[in-house]
Amino acid sequence: MAIAAAAGCGDDITLPDPAIPNVVDTTTVAALSGTAVWELSAIDLVSGSLVRLDLGLPFDFSVELDASGVAAVLLTSTMVGLPTDAGIVPQTVPFDDVLTAPEEGYIVDSVVPIAVGDVFVARSRFTQTRCQVAAELPRYGKFEVLAIDSQARTVEFKTLLNLNCGYRDLEPGLPLN
Repeated sequence: MAIAAAAGCGDDITLPDPAIPNVVDTTTVAALSGTAVWELSAIDLVSGSLVRLDLGLPFDFSVELDASGVAAVLLTSTMVGLPTDAGIVPQTVPFDDVLTAPEEGYIVDSVVPIAVGDVFVARSRFTQTRCQVAAELPRYGKFEVLAIDSQARTVEFKTLLNLNCGYRDLEPGLPLN
């Protein structure tokens, strides 16, 4: 078993050994407005999937483009009225240099502007879903904005999601911490 501090709890807890390898991938997310209702418009870091907002599924952040389709922003689920601890931390280093998710500093209640090349770390809402521990823990991921398509109103991301509860490691392979 691995031992790690639960983010936001201040207590050391024993986490189950990580079982899901971190993998680099790409994904495209549709803007909240100006796209069809069936478009995948949000990211759920807990399950590691894209979701449709019209289905009422939980999510951690979404994207929006201005009317011109040029300026893009990230919105945490709190920004669209859901009470969660999901957050975003912009990074100043390249995607491959982000090795661990920070413990603090997550933006939870403000719009975060993004542009092609921007890198950020995201933290999911705190949950016990699939954690096998008695504490609510987040999942983490890192993202790089690869493209903003103003006509399709989408944002393409390079991603690495750590779907292991409470682990902050953001390198490919099984997490270490």
